[in-house]
Amino acid sequence: MSSRAYAGYVPGPTDSGQWRAWLSDGAAEARQAFASAADDTPVWDPSGGTAGVPFWSRRLFGEACVHRADAAAALGMRYELAPELAVAAIEDWLDMMTSRGYWENRPGFADAMRGGGQTLHFHATDASGEWVARRDPDMVVLERAHTKADVVVRGPAVELLLVISRRRPLDAAPTLELQGDRALLDHWIEHMDWVTNG
Repeated sequence: MSSRAYAGYVPGPTDSGQWRAWLSDGAAEARQAFASAADDTPVWDPSGGTAGVPFWSRRLFGEACVHRADAAAALGMRYELAPELAVAAIEDWLDMMTSRGYWENRPGFADAMRGGGQTLHFHATDASGEWVARRDPDMVVLERAHTKADVVVRGPAVELLLVISRRRPLDAAPTLELQGDRALLDHWIEHMDWVTNG
């Protein structure tokens, strides 16, 4: 989702020497905001749901996991994340990308992802996490299930997260196993992007 969609968006400083303070200040502001709000405090939920504060708590966690991967890649470092945390980040990514709000607000994404029931199965092998996405004509439906699908991707949760979030090409993730329609998976990954769809 484009940052332009968020009210009050302030771009980061152009001087890289100010980035550390800018990031730290932003994290402190987020922590203060969550500390002063209850789970049932009414806040805007771009997914179209009503989770409110828990939605944003999960979203910030997912964003932190993905952007830690960006930072590790920029520094040439190995990215490490506990499998259970990687599963939670995958859950966040898939939930948001298949939400009614994302579908309605990203018409390019909706057009690209309409389907006739094609299914994709993502399966973490080192933590409890399985998802089946079905491309229907009017929605992408996400289920937590183990079932046959047109394409199956299974392997370590961290590798799944990096591939699904477009941080690592599938061909650069040899620990993942792929069965079924590779073109269907490639199409899915190509359109799983916050910014350029729509």
